[in-house]
Amino acid sequence: MPRLTVNITRRQGLVTVTIDGELDRSNADDVTLALAAAARLAHHTVVIDAQGVTFLDAAGRRALDAPPDARPVSVILLPSLAIRRFDGRSSHALRPHAA
Repeated sequence: MPRLTVNITRRQGLVTVTIDGELDRSNADDVTLALAAAARLAHHTVVIDAQGVTFLDAAGRRALDAPPDARPVSVILLPSLAIRRFDGRSSHALRPHAA
């Protein structure tokens, strides 16, 4: 089974990028390129269906947050549990500790 799969689908003007597997620095550039391609195809909105992401590191998170290089489109992220956990740890790490 591949570590990461990325699929782009377009149906009635809505473009969806489905990401499954481990998203890390070894494949974050692939996701960035796929999101840029999706933005070029989209009329208004790109949906990132990342519910199948099982592992995420900082490079992977940056790839999901990178603005598309193409014309302005709205981006909707459907996060996985791994992404929500990563975001929770990251925001917790940025909070000041009580003295």
